[in-house]
Amino acid sequence: MIVVTYKSHNLENTVFKPTHYGFFFFAVWFFSALRLVPRTPIHTLLCLRFFSDKKLKHLCSLSIFSTMVDCISSLPDSILCDILSSLPTKEVVATSVLSKRWYLLWRSVPSFDFDYDGDHFDYDKDKEACSHFLQSVDSFLLRRDRDEPIHRFRLKSNSLFDHTVSINKWIRAAVSGSGRVQHLALCCDWNVVMPSVVFSCKTVVVLKLKLVTLEDISFVDLPFPKILHLNSVRLSEGLNLSLLLSGCPNLEDLKVEGLIYETDVQNKEKFISLPKLVSATIHENSLPLEVVKDVEVLFLVLDMDWVTPLRYV
Repeated sequence: MIVVTYKSHNLENTVFKPTHYGFFFFAVWFFSALRLVPRTPIHTLLCLRFFSDKKLKHLCSLSIFSTMVDCISSLPDSILCDILSSLPTKEVVATSVLSKRWYLLWRSVPSFDFDYDGDHFDYDKDKEACSHFLQSVDSFLLRRDRDEPIHRFRLKSNSLFDHTVSINKWIRAAVSGSGRVQHLALCCDWNVVMPSVVFSCKTVVVLKLKLVTLEDISFVDLPFPKILHLNSVRLSEGLNLSLLLSGCPNLEDLKVEGLIYETDVQNKEKFISLPKLVSATIHENSLPLEVVKDVEVLFLVLDMDWVTPLRYV
């Protein structure tokens, strides 16, 4: 099946995802237990985060939930940490105020999930806020249990203030030593150059890169990634996409949009086949269609700003 979509810079892409009500009902039970502890800002924050559906919010207001026994705290640490790993790290750390049971639990959560969006109209204000953000992240990494691995690393940072040194340090900490990161997702800016150690990480299963620069990918050994998403990634002089794909033989989901080449090497690339590829989303001219011709689902994204739209019946 081939799906052709049109991308226009004048329209915003909207993605609708199905609601997993099983998870939400478990969240209802989970957070209703927190009603037995004194109400705090973090309690309200967590409830609002999960109960976006009005019906679910109504369920939380029923008396049955207000009388539910707080049995969530009796669950093993491993289960609680797995639940908390789905939250942003800032909110994970904030759960330490709930009770003594939760005071140090955040230190063992196997996730790193930070999001910073700076002020692009006031450099001084952005610099101050970004400095506070850097201190918060460094404090988290310093205080968390270093014997516990980081399985999920997600970082979104958009700032006028240059903090690429810190970002590279955090990435190296995630993929080196006891990091054992499995899910790596980055959205930064082109000043951030991906450390070469990322492309030889033996544990990565999901790799999503957006608005970063690739310089040293002469050696790529990623045997386990099943998902690779590249969005607006800049390839330095002499690099090409085929070098990266050749080191990912087990890809099942590939997404390539808006690659930026510093030199004209795109037409000289020699791609290998990806026999396990099931789904692909590619921007026009990002790679030859021969590479993805055997996939089950193909999304071909066309830039239609200067092309007359076609009408399909």
